[in-house]
Amino acid sequence: MIVNKLSRNALKITLDRNDIARYGICSFDPDPDSVKAVLNDMYDDITKALDIASECHQIYAEVFSRPDRCLIFVSCKGIRKSGRVHSSEIICEFESFEALCDMCRSIFLMYPGFIVSSSLYCSGSIRLLLRLKRECTGLVEIAESYAKIIKADRINKAFTKEHFDLVIDKEAVSKVLMYEK
Repeated sequence: MIVNKLSRNALKITLDRNDIARYGICSFDPDPDSVKAVLNDMYDDITKALDIASECHQIYAEVFSRPDRCLIFVSCKGIRKSGRVHSSEIICEFESFEALCDMCRSIFLMYPGFIVSSSLYCSGSIRLLLRLKRECTGLVEIAESYAKIIKADRINKAFTKEHFDLVIDKEAVSKVLMYEK
């Protein structure tokens, strides 16, 4: 078995004939349970190689089987061990309005002019969608101390827009600060 890191979020696992026999992988039509067994056995190695948290939400796998070997491509998006989302767009989910106000104040003081746009959504909990000028670890660290950080990918943004009510469409951070006073 050979594991090659292809990028910061992708691996290629090459299984030889012995590995294929050990896991019972059919070369013509790999059984999903057999492939799952390989991934379960290698889970710690995969999470370490990709530097992802062991409770990572989803790992994607593609399998290409040949008579003499089997290739498994593994990838994971978003959350790293550090817990930080690597993106210029993030969703912050708050349990209270006070936490939202505190975070907005901190970001406004520490990173003025760094937020391109912000929108506020509510539905039981509060979500703030932030679009940043560029990826910023410091700003994300501040946000993490007040809120749960969610990657602002297409699915999470669509979920937010569908299941949460839009409260403030534009410049939510500065409007929250005005409301707070």
